[in-house]
Amino acid sequence: MMSTKHYIDKSESLAGSILETLAYFDVFRHPLTLREIRDFNHAPGCTVAAIEYALPDLMARGLVHERDGYFFLGEDPQVVDDRKRANGLAQKRMQAAWFYSSLIARFPFIRAVFISGSLSKGVMEADDDIDFFIITAPGRVWIARVMLTLFKRIFLLNSYRNFCLNYFISSDNLSIPDRNIFTATEIGLILPMFNRDLYEKFLGANSWYRLFYPNMPEVETVRDNPARFAGRMIEKLLAGKRGDRMDDFCLQLTRRFLARKYQDMNPERFQSDLETSKGVSKHHPSRQQFRILSRFQDTIRSLENRMPENIPEPELSFEYGKSA
Repeated sequence: MMSTKHYIDKSESLAGSILETLAYFDVFRHPLTLREIRDFNHAPGCTVAAIEYALPDLMARGLVHERDGYFFLGEDPQVVDDRKRANGLAQKRMQAAWFYSSLIARFPFIRAVFISGSLSKGVMEADDDIDFFIITAPGRVWIARVMLTLFKRIFLLNSYRNFCLNYFISSDNLSIPDRNIFTATEIGLILPMFNRDLYEKFLGANSWYRLFYPNMPEVETVRDNPARFAGRMIEKLLAGKRGDRMDDFCLQLTRRFLARKYQDMNPERFQSDLETSKGVSKHHPSRQQFRILSRFQDTIRSLENRMPENIPEPELSFEYGKSA
């Protein structure tokens, strides 16, 4: 027998890890398949067979529900229809994602193009943006960011729909400092569009995400890097100290612009949500990470309140790693 807290929160209990996995994605109203529960489960070596064994007890207790092969908390089956619709929209938007990824990859100092946000989870709403996570050459984050921003403003009329540039890092600064389930999910599910080698290095530099997702497979999406003749010419023109000065100028220009635009924002929040350091450009003024983590904790507390003090853990007749 185990306490409610141990049953759900960071326990070695398989049933508890299933509930915690479903609870996180419940924040997004995103039901999961059996294989996804395995992939996103924090119990190392967890298998689909083990999850199939544990789920009936959770469903009998009314904690987990199923429809069309999708599992979810709560009692609203509409989440399954919503997810199917969002999957369909995501498939349609991938064509635009490939086009703009290829375009970004041709710009000077761009070394890798990834997609984060909703599309990296295989879902999109009609009004969602395509979020790009971009890796640049060392010391050239801000030249690259300003060039891409100017392109968006001039040629895309400042539209964010297919061209949301919300995170830049340099190839010598791959480690992401925020270590929590939100960031781990973004890292593990990020879509590498161009430069497989740098994608592997990025995952290696952030291998801590495996503490949250030890069973998550790597993403296969990647295409050959496009030709970059004009980009290489501009890189030669902005090599050495000339490029260093230009990058510093672009950094200071952006800092002044953001300081005016968000002048009423708390300084600590400005620093964390709108990071403008030499090797990082992060633009997250909506505080999505904070809101998601807060809602996740609310979901966990709600689950704990619904459960009796002690719940027996079903005994498995096989080890996690014995079956796929």
